[in-house]
Amino acid sequence: MSYGSIDGGGFGSRNTFGGPSRQGYQPLATQIDPNELQELFQSTSASIFRINANVTSLERSLKSLRTENDTLELRDSL
Repeated sequence: MSYGSIDGGGFGSRNTFGGPSRQGYQPLATQIDPNELQELFQSTSASIFRINANVTSLERSLKSLRTENDTLELRDSL
């Protein structure tokens, strides 16, 4: 019993990126313009930063519930 591909290759017929090792194959990451990839990374990082800042703000607001800082405005914002 063989677990290799139908074309006769075995486990060794795949390259480091998991794709076929036949000539002419490029991993998906190398097909993207490096500038576009950098913009994507920066945009993703900025979004993660905003999410973390909003979570911190939400946690701070939640800790104010049932304290002297608890107001109707606080409850409306939550």
